[in-house]
Amino acid sequence: MSIEFHCEHCGKLVNSPPTTGGKRAKCPFCQIMCYVPMAPEEIEEVPLVPLDEMEERRRKEALRESAALQQRLSRERPRGSDRRGTGTGAARTASGYDSSGPSPVAVKSLVVAFVESMAAGQLDRADQIVVQLKPVSDQVNRIIAEVASDQLATAEMPAVPRPVLMGFLKQLGSRL
Repeated sequence: MSIEFHCEHCGKLVNSPPTTGGKRAKCPFCQIMCYVPMAPEEIEEVPLVPLDEMEERRRKEALRESAALQQRLSRERPRGSDRRGTGTGAARTASGYDSSGPSPVAVKSLVVAFVESMAAGQLDRADQIVVQLKPVSDQVNRIIAEVASDQLATAEMPAVPRPVLMGFLKQLGSRL
């Protein structure tokens, strides 16, 4: 039995032998290589592990608690960070961030909160987070670059498809 599919380039209906299923082949009409899908009878369903609702709730609650703790910590000012008499402005730590502002972990938590807000459609909350992130736009841009280059694990980010996540982060970067 042949495999019928529409060419992804020209849109014409193509009949292909079953041996080409799951491979790339030239379309007989436009001569461009396209993917030939597997025959429906050859596709086997892979059972998925059921989602543990309690564990998912615990994970989300732990993330919320972590973000709240980081926000509280970012508001606390370390002793000795006020250096008005030195003429150098705000103190910088060894990692290069301004100690009078939020820590990198707090900034990352705010970026996660922005993505969560956007995913949930809470645009007013997302706007408020953008206002908080504007003073530390350099740190935010570093986080966005790390996520884009896969150097930063996206496990803390909400479960949204990667293209959507990158779209949210691109929008955040353009609003800073």
